[in-house]
Amino acid sequence: MSAIFRVCRQTTSTWLTAREIDGIAALLDKPRSGRPLKLTGDAKRYALDQVKESPRNLMTVLAQLAEHWIEYLGQHRLA
Repeated sequence: MSAIFRVCRQTTSTWLTAREIDGIAALLDKPRSGRPLKLTGDAKRYALDQVKESPRNLMTVLAQLAEHWIEYLGQHRLA
């Protein structure tokens, strides 16, 4: 299982223990503290779509996102 998910054996063990104790719901992501997301709505969906298209090439995706937002901001400048 560790090889399939590309995580260490300890992580796999933690997941299995959590599932045994709290059921499958224990494996869902829980809310985390920290800075709020800067992307919302359409921007978040666009970014996630780009990552899904090229999950192994995130540097290219980052460059595409930067280019997209620069173009978007240029079209939507504040007067």
